[in-house]
Amino acid sequence: MPAPLHRILIANRGEIACRIARTLLRLRIEPVSVYTDADASSLHVRSAVRAERVSSYLSIEDMVQVAQRTGSDAVHPGYGFLSENVAFAEALAADNIHFIGPPPAALASMGDKLASKRIAAAAGVPTIPGYSGVVRDAQHALELARTIAYPVMLKASAGGGGKGMRIAFDDAQLREAFTLCAAEAQGAFGDARLLIEKYIEDARHIEVQILADRHGHVVALPERECSVQRRNQKVLEESPSPLVDVAMRQQLSEEAIALARAVGYQSAGTVEFVVNGRDRSHYFLEMNTRLQVEHPVTEAVTGLDLVEQMVRVARGEKLDLGEVVPPHGWAIEARVYAEDASSGTFLPSCGRLRRMREPPIETGVRIDTGFEEGDTVSVYFDPMLSKVVAHGADREQARERLLRALDGYVVDGVQTNIALLRDICGGCEAFVQGTMTTSLLRDYRMRFGEEQVRQALRVLAQEATVAGSPPPVMAYVRDYGPVPIESTSAADALLVHRLPPRRAPRLLVHGVPLEILRLYNAEEWRLWQSIRPAHPATDQASASASLRELRAPMPGQLVALLIQPGERVQAGQEVAVLEAMKMRNVLRAPDVGDSLVVQQLPVNIGCLVQKGDLIVAFE
Repeated sequence: MPAPLHRILIANRGEIACRIARTLLRLRIEPVSVYTDADASSLHVRSAVRAERVSSYLSIEDMVQVAQRTGSDAVHPGYGFLSENVAFAEALAADNIHFIGPPPAALASMGDKLASKRIAAAAGVPTIPGYSGVVRDAQHALELARTIAYPVMLKASAGGGGKGMRIAFDDAQLREAFTLCAAEAQGAFGDARLLIEKYIEDARHIEVQILADRHGHVVALPERECSVQRRNQKVLEESPSPLVDVAMRQQLSEEAIALARAVGYQSAGTVEFVVNGRDRSHYFLEMNTRLQVEHPVTEAVTGLDLVEQMVRVARGEKLDLGEVVPPHGWAIEARVYAEDASSGTFLPSCGRLRRMREPPIETGVRIDTGFEEGDTVSVYFDPMLSKVVAHGADREQARERLLRALDGYVVDGVQTNIALLRDICGGCEAFVQGTMTTSLLRDYRMRFGEEQVRQALRVLAQEATVAGSPPPVMAYVRDYGPVPIESTSAADALLVHRLPPRRAPRLLVHGVPLEILRLYNAEEWRLWQSIRPAHPATDQASASASLRELRAPMPGQLVALLIQPGERVQAGQEVAVLEAMKMRNVLRAPDVGDSLVVQQLPVNIGCLVQKGDLIVAFE
């Protein structure tokens, strides 16, 4: 007899909390939301039926107390935070509260990457070469890397989402990676253990979504391809994969099912593989014992609601599905992030969303969002604004629908990766042809959109006929960053700035305003809002001074200062570490052609800094 679930606590935030709540309301189950002080006015709280405060999304004690206090029958953990935490699942079980996920034993086996690799190998699934235990310290990591051979991947044994993961190509990178990975893993998952394995270059990331009930029935849903990544975090996902044929789908599905059966798995989970795009050989990467960010593409090609299926499993119902479910049509998802995609650093961009207009909902388009216009993108959490999913009869139709949807976004107040997403989906040959690998963004990021920007600036420059001395030949374009332009006259170098939203864009050359007649997709991408000339003398002096300063590239908390006043440092030397959105970012000394001496450290470790705040002054 299925167990009734009347009230479910959602132990998460943002878009996934909103998305889970929608399904629960459709199932006539009351959702209970939670929030921290930093999140009190967020969309998932404003739209909640009931919301309760917690000190942290990682506080097991607070979550259990809220579940008890609200009379919740179950807890859905979403993804991230406590979603793969064994102690959390056990604490709920001790109070007879359902954990909507796998049982604690399966969670422990597959949620721990070290244990899961051993289980996969025993089940006959190929695994990536590496060390089978926990890396003790940085020196141990160096010894192991020399045995495995560079490049290597360091990653957190617990958790996922790209946190606590770094690629190292040499000893110096590995030393830095060990410190950063351990700190990120501890901060994000409360577990600093790391593993090390061979990094498979130019690979493809393909995963199989499974569902398993309490009656021994395990289902493999169509595979997803998630090869377009930055900072080891997925950006574009699709189902099915352009690489996978029917025979390969069957093989991957059988291995995923065997792995789930080996640990008595229940609920939704994802078995991830690294695949060689040339010979299609594959290796087990890890199993995510939770709902994935990219689950909507699977929902699009199967017609299933995976949150509903997880609730049904928690109730004790049987899954009424075949063992391998084929895809119907094609779906592609793009994650819209508040970040600096122009420089290739992909650093988070924080601030108030002065404008946020999502594309109109059309046939085959779905948008899951965690923000609205007027909300603030905080330094404390992941910078994903929303996800847009396009479904079509085939890949080309899905891609065209996704392009139209991306063109419909208008976001102002923070930088976004929308222009990059649009450029990859529309103009990247590897993506259009379906031959992308996990190195796509590493190789592609410095090229996206620059030629289109230059073309548009040339059009503007040709319309400017004002004489005068030339300013520096450089433009700054929102969503792109600095872009050098080649011009045919001395008066056409431009610098982009913003005007108040309601004012019409204007071009000013040496103070003379000109109407902007043509822009490259500007209405959708919001590339320009106003342009004015630079002043060479001021800019040169400013540039010279800025080379002797190190300023915060984003808001965050200063967690380490690696230098002292009076110390001489070399170009590229690590000088500070800034944490934002649970990710640690190393700040390095600027390259001025000579060594620098630390003159001043105006901020202390633990301080919160804003973008542009001075961190180090050099002599």
